[in-house]
Amino acid sequence: MALPAARLALDEFLAWENTQATRHGFFRGEVFARVGARRSHGTVVGNLMRTC
Repeated sequence: MALPAARLALDEFLAWENTQATRHGFFRGEVFARVGARRSHGTVVGNLMRTC
């Protein structure tokens, strides 16, 4: 039997997420690994959108 993971408040998650190299999802206090884009990818996409 798996032990339940500790739940985080949104502000706790955001503080933790800002220290991580990869991105994570947050839903009802649970944290999930997100597959795919890194933070740098989001920055590049944002910069491209501003130039359009």
